[in-house]
Amino acid sequence: MDSTCEYQTPPPYHKLWQSFLRHQENKGLLYRYVRQPNEERRKTLEQTFQQFIFEHRFISYFAKTIHYTAIQFDKKERRFLDRNQRYLDAPMGEGHSVGEIPSTVSEYGSSSHTLEDHMFSSVLSSAWEQLTKKQQRVLDLSFVYGYTDTEIGEMFNQSQQSISRLKQRALRNMRQWYVQKQYG
Repeated sequence: MDSTCEYQTPPPYHKLWQSFLRHQENKGLLYRYVRQPNEERRKTLEQTFQQFIFEHRFISYFAKTIHYTAIQFDKKERRFLDRNQRYLDAPMGEGHSVGEIPSTVSEYGSSSHTLEDHMFSSVLSSAWEQLTKKQQRVLDLSFVYGYTDTEIGEMFNQSQQSISRLKQRALRNMRQWYVQKQYG
């Protein structure tokens, strides 16, 4: 064998080479070059190996992208289902199909599904009546229809932070009223 040959048989532990050499065509290119080295065979072997590496990297990148996209989609889908599960059993009423939520605040007013409809305690109902109409609307949109604070803020032309504060204040007022009437 000629000692000037640049290519040596790859070590058996090199996985990329092993994968490359699993194809009989590639193995044949390497053996032909090792037996009779010349510039044309070297270029052919290098081009074939570079193409193999490119395809391997591309497939690996593509597979990882699909994997992580699927994970993100699953997380988003689970979050959506967790938030909107309550719509699946909602009764149909006044022009809205099951699971449909009003798209505007004006549609909200015509709907008979409010948080007050779900209150069975007279003390809790009286606490609800102490809230402003806006606070009642925000709580309905958030808890009955599942809108996020950002979406509610867009409906009222307010920031997400102000809607969050309004909602927290309304809940705190209801809690105080309930505790005062129930235990006070």
